[in-house]
Amino acid sequence: METLQTPIINIQHLKNNVHLFQYHISDAFLDSFPYSEIERANIDANISVEKSETILRVNVNINGTVTLLCDRSLDEFDQTIDVKEDIIYQFAEKTEWIEDNLTLLGYDTTEIDLSQLIYELIQVSIPMKKLHPRFANETYEENEDGEILIYTFSTDGVIDKVENTPQIEIDETDPRWAELKKIIKN
Repeated sequence: METLQTPIINIQHLKNNVHLFQYHISDAFLDSFPYSEIERANIDANISVEKSETILRVNVNINGTVTLLCDRSLDEFDQTIDVKEDIIYQFAEKTEWIEDNLTLLGYDTTEIDLSQLIYELIQVSIPMKKLHPRFANETYEENEDGEILIYTFSTDGVIDKVENTPQIEIDETDPRWAELKKIIKN
């Protein structure tokens, strides 16, 4: 297994066989991508490249942990990452993206850069709602009727418990709106 310094694989010198690569993903890798939600990373990417005359089969296996900020408390916590993806690169006249797992590579292509792919796989594996593990088993409080209780915050920072949210129903129409509706009808 060859250890890569960058997630760029020189395919020009690869023989028709299976080749194994390993790449360690750290904070420096993620810093090259703006707007990343990841605070810190300790991830290993194991990459298998099977080269033949017409195609490259690339298997990416990403395992490790990333440090995220909790959406609720803004506390940092570690989230495990485990992603497996297969991508096929087919040699063709020009380089062109066909679909998620199939890309055409020009015959003159000498290397493939997997950095964007690895970054996207990590980002997709992060949950939409990032909650610290202490909130994972949180249950909501219910009243006697089985309705979920809602808590609100007042301006002085005191938490108020609201048992039932009031249903606001407007039966009477504001006379100004009635006059405007008459104008629209004419």
